[in-house]
Amino acid sequence: MQIHIIGTGKVGQALGHAFLKAGHSIGQCYSRTPEKAQKAAEALAGQAVFALDQLENQAGYYLLAVHDRAIAEVLAQLPQSIRNERLILHCSGATPLSALAQAKQYGIFYPLQSFHEGYLPDLARIPICLAASSPVLLEQLKDLAKSLGCRYHLLAEEQWPALHLAAVMVNNFSNYLFAMGQSICEQAQIDPEILFPLILQSAQRLEEGPAKGFQTGPAIRGDQSSMQKHQAYLAEHQPQLLALYQLLSQRIEEDL
Repeated sequence: MQIHIIGTGKVGQALGHAFLKAGHSIGQCYSRTPEKAQKAAEALAGQAVFALDQLENQAGYYLLAVHDRAIAEVLAQLPQSIRNERLILHCSGATPLSALAQAKQYGIFYPLQSFHEGYLPDLARIPICLAASSPVLLEQLKDLAKSLGCRYHLLAEEQWPALHLAAVMVNNFSNYLFAMGQSICEQAQIDPEILFPLILQSAQRLEEGPAKGFQTGPAIRGDQSSMQKHQAYLAEHQPQLLALYQLLSQRIEEDL
């Protein structure tokens, strides 16, 4: 199956490489920045295009791998023949299926993963969340996910916001806490790498059961002495984190 990639950022390139590896072909790679389009096209054995009206009406899928806020705008600029005749996908977990309603055939192909520059993950280990404008198209997306070796999940419209929120909680917020832990170590002239085994173990044990069952630390124990020392340290060295520490400790005490 031939796929056109519209948007050559981190997600577009990662999915493009995964499609190639699975035996699909990349037709055209669009970016409004010519250098990025050319670089992606060379990496994905496709053709670089720099304007949306240059996209050819011949691919099986048109993947909109652009910022959430740009999806509707980019869709509106696609040639009418493509919107009428081709299957158009976006890969956002925060944008509803209805954002593609200007097209005749459309769906969501959302890899539940955080991507960064140069990261080409094994998609067989990443869940793909699917939605489509018709049952027939949904079956096509299932086949596309299977071709990558992925586990796929079908979500109802009301489930998408909950999943995206949960992903932000466990990925974006936790990464911020990792960064703050590293900052505290660096300020105290401690090598932050000392935290890595603890971080890895905290994530790996989640495969064994619900996170609530693994909560440790002074808040869950009601260790007020340790918590007071932590708060005194933050007040002196990292005062911007004091309210966050207090809020998280309170939530652990009350929720877990």
